[in-house]
Amino acid sequence: MNIGRRTFAFSAASLLAFPATAQETWPTRPVTLVVPYPPGNAADISGRILLEPLSTEIGQRLIIDNRAGASGIMGSASVARAAPNGYTLLLTSNSPIASGPWVTKNVPYVVERDFTPIAGVARGALVLLAASDVPVSTTAEFVAYVKANPGKTSYGSFGQGNLNHLIMEMLRLRLGLDMVHVPYRGSGPAQLDLAAGRIQFLFDGAPGALARIKAGQAKGIAVSTLKRSPTLPDMPTLAESGLPELSGMDAGGWVGLFGPAQAPGPIVQRLNGALQAVIPTAQAKLLEQGLETFTANSPADFAAFVRADSEKWRQVVQEAKIEPQD
Repeated sequence: MNIGRRTFAFSAASLLAFPATAQETWPTRPVTLVVPYPPGNAADISGRILLEPLSTEIGQRLIIDNRAGASGIMGSASVARAAPNGYTLLLTSNSPIASGPWVTKNVPYVVERDFTPIAGVARGALVLLAASDVPVSTTAEFVAYVKANPGKTSYGSFGQGNLNHLIMEMLRLRLGLDMVHVPYRGSGPAQLDLAAGRIQFLFDGAPGALARIKAGQAKGIAVSTLKRSPTLPDMPTLAESGLPELSGMDAGGWVGLFGPAQAPGPIVQRLNGALQAVIPTAQAKLLEQGLETFTANSPADFAAFVRADSEKWRQVVQEAKIEPQD
């Protein structure tokens, strides 16, 4: 598969023709946050936690508009086409921005050309789960089990190219594992089949994973991020396994705020500052959802983070020979 290399070159403040008076008075009417998923996604949850304090901070009402479809691509595309005036923004998890463009055919936007990164909002780990009847409880035991059963162990995902699919592919590539991928249409069927033992392994978000572990429906092995999850503080990371192949492994989900391309710099900076002001007050509620906040988080920092995350998934898709889907 030939995936062309893309160089991200975001610009946060290049609409020189945008009237200065409009920038100074923004916002004069409600601001729409397009969440490209149904309610309940991490981006939607983060948005609803931040909605009231962020509205107060900018002095204008914020409205969440859930525009689901095509794994977040449809709603994201609507923001790419919007006027760059600060009144239509994209609050999204990483899929339609960092990984989706590598696994989806005919994406109707080019991320680095059509969006302005504003700020990272939240980050979260995924948890490697094993079915209750699988005799493993550590990463080392997981590796030994899969290697002892080449081509016979299966792992589920919430769909071809979904983040939990790509994280398992990253793990498989690093460790040279031979596993069978079983893609599902969404999270529910995959979680049910793990609980029933019809698949052996699954990466799931920390809050959902904790619920399944407590219910005895699965066993937690490790978290995918470099730091331990606040939701599961006693669970080790993959990097803590002692396996040299997993040293430095850091692969989680995130939520970020974007505007259309050419968003005016003063509006971008004001939005970024408003988020920095309110996120500390929302931190406890975000932690309840297994989400942590970003640290260094200027628009430039966030743009660099997005570039690195996209390149990471490009490499995984290319090395795993994952063909883009319609």
